[in-house]
Amino acid sequence: MPRAGGVTSRIGHRDERWRYIGWIALAIAVALYYGRYAKNVINLVVYSIGAECLWNGQPLLECAPEFTYPPALAFAMIPFVPLSPELRLLIWYLISIAATLACVGLSEALVKRLYPAAANESNLIWIRAFTGLLSLKFILSVLTYQSYDTMILCVILFGLWALANRQAMIAGAALAFAAALKATPLIFLPYLLVKRRFVAAATFVVVFAVLCILPDLVSALKGTRSDYFENWISQIVGPAFTPGGNSPRFFWHGWMGQTLDNLSLRGIINRLVREPFLGVDPRTVLIAAYVIVAAAIAVLLLSSPRRDEFIAVDSAILMIGMLALSPISSRYHFIILLLPYAVLVAACVCDRRMRVFGGWMLLASFILATGTSNDVTGQDLAEFSHAHGFLLIGALVLFIPLAAIVWIWQPPLPQAARNRRPAKRNAPRRRAVKIGAASAVQSN
Repeated sequence: MPRAGGVTSRIGHRDERWRYIGWIALAIAVALYYGRYAKNVINLVVYSIGAECLWNGQPLLECAPEFTYPPALAFAMIPFVPLSPELRLLIWYLISIAATLACVGLSEALVKRLYPAAANESNLIWIRAFTGLLSLKFILSVLTYQSYDTMILCVILFGLWALANRQAMIAGAALAFAAALKATPLIFLPYLLVKRRFVAAATFVVVFAVLCILPDLVSALKGTRSDYFENWISQIVGPAFTPGGNSPRFFWHGWMGQTLDNLSLRGIINRLVREPFLGVDPRTVLIAAYVIVAAAIAVLLLSSPRRDEFIAVDSAILMIGMLALSPISSRYHFIILLLPYAVLVAACVCDRRMRVFGGWMLLASFILATGTSNDVTGQDLAEFSHAHGFLLIGALVLFIPLAAIVWIWQPPLPQAARNRRPAKRNAPRRRAVKIGAASAVQSN
């Protein structure tokens, strides 16, 4: 009769062998995909031109009309300027792949804090498989456009992981770094204040301020212009965040009009509400839509428990809000749905109460966000879905199962937290019993 230790050892070796096979298959897929990745260089060219303009002391929008990003991104891209285009593209590809894998790992780490059963090997396989299926379209979109969104998501997830592990200063610095390079992660600052994470919030403010003015400081030391951040605020942020705002700049006509590429609330309403609707002008309709989404986010966050493991749920809610409330959301921005999908897939796998309801909600989201706009369904349906905001609706649908986690089917407290709570609650009572016993002894 074989010993249990020998059986366990053979199973462990078999699992290790499959793990190596998986990594080898992934490496082959990454190598094969590079040929397609390198065919059209899109966003990387824009980032590189912005960095060159900043390094040469030229105004960004005049030198690089398509560079609407914060000056901190141009500053961060300066190390790529002296590289050849081929080497630049290869390094960017490797960083993108590494960031994608890191995002998956960090999402799983946050999910395991929320649902400890997700650490089980069989559960983790299901979570990875379904999360990958739901997110695959957006991962490929990021790679197709050579976007930096996966890298920003990686920094955000690292900051959230640090916050969940009570590393407040690291968390604040990481979230501030992401906000300085992309702006929309600024939504995490009020969240930190609402959840009374004051050390993280203070660190966020300081690091964000330093990173925003860093390009101006370096340019001033070089003897060139020092108004990059000021111009970005006045020329891009101001008009973009003002309902009904306008700008003569090139980017405005490319993104803020009725283009199918803008999938945010602003882009959808600009396409669908061109004339007054029921006597309400388009600007008021847009403001009402912003208020409704912001109110939904606020209600959910104020209702969620202030527990470290619930940071995954809170962040999933905020990431959906980033897509809706941003003035511009392109298809590759939807990569941030990786965390919401991971949280909800883990809820379905690890919590029987969520399985049926959460599964139907994930299916609805998949149909709206992926099933209506891909190579299989055809170009006509894809254009119709983009024009009518199916991708954003597919993201907003996820508010419903996330609300169910917050209000109805909360994951149970971890065992360590359950062990601590009764001790704190019963401590005054035990003390009173001891005092009463001591008084009785004295009186006798």
